[in-house]
Amino acid sequence: MQAYDIKRGHARTLEGGGFQTILEDCYDSVAEEDAGFLVRHGAIQEMRVWVEGNRLHVEMAMDTQVDDATAADTIRAHNAFLERATGFNAKQRRKRL
Repeated sequence: MQAYDIKRGHARTLEGGGFQTILEDCYDSVAEEDAGFLVRHGAIQEMRVWVEGNRLHVEMAMDTQVDDATAADTIRAHNAFLERATGFNAKQRRKRL
């Protein structure tokens, strides 16, 4: 499981269905679960995501036996999701971990 900080003031964009909208824009299959969402896309077999306080939590299971194009698309979609959901780009997220 990975936990990401959410940029100060950015959490407001996730309220009122904003989080689900971001997920649906970035991934193919999004289903609402108890406290979060279940996502499937490309090489992502199953990903559970939820927001708790000012942190985004992600649990993920990946399929390692996919072609390069699928892997690249999955990485691109995941990075776009994380940037939109946290308000930090990849370099900023890496520094905060």
